[in-house]
Amino acid sequence: MKGSVAIGNCALDRLRMQPHDDAYANKDISVLQLIFLSCALLGGVLFLGQFVLSMIGIGDHDTGDAHVDTAHADTSMLFSLVSFRSIVAALTVFGLVGMATKAAGWPDWVDLLVASASGLTAMIAVALIMRSMSRLNADGTIVIQDAVGKSATVYLTVPAKNGGFGKITVTLQNRTVELRASTAAEADIATGKVVTIKRFIGADTAEVEPLA
Repeated sequence: MKGSVAIGNCALDRLRMQPHDDAYANKDISVLQLIFLSCALLGGVLFLGQFVLSMIGIGDHDTGDAHVDTAHADTSMLFSLVSFRSIVAALTVFGLVGMATKAAGWPDWVDLLVASASGLTAMIAVALIMRSMSRLNADGTIVIQDAVGKSATVYLTVPAKNGGFGKITVTLQNRTVELRASTAAEADIATGKVVTIKRFIGADTAEVEPLA
């Protein structure tokens, strides 16, 4: 009799503990779903906002064909991965995939693994796309340092002995570029004269010498 009572008490204790365990399990699932939903909503809102801003011309940092760069260097892959657009893509995909796997009833650790892998893949994909677009834009820009050693024509008289600045025109990548110019020559270099670009002393200012 005493044994039966003891067994009954143990069973009752287990029944009392069971609701608490289920509550914690449900709470864990709800938190994970909330994380996925929050990431999906945040990423979606940021993506929509960025799209609207780009449509009205705000936040568009693409360079035009006439832009002149003093130097061009490839951005490291690590830096290009961590950009606003790639983070937005990662958040959105992480949230959407996580919600889909959660709805499919997969274990929590599988949900997190698949969602994280998908988000990372989206980040890398966006980074590669933006990197390719940046290179295409760079192909159309003028690298001003390429003008060193080239002949140019004086457009506005260049004062002698670095006494001021004139202007010259030079052809780069089949385009005519206008630059400021100074010279250490003893005499002014008049309009129409041909000069050689020795070096650059500023972003768009060249030191020239008369063509011998």
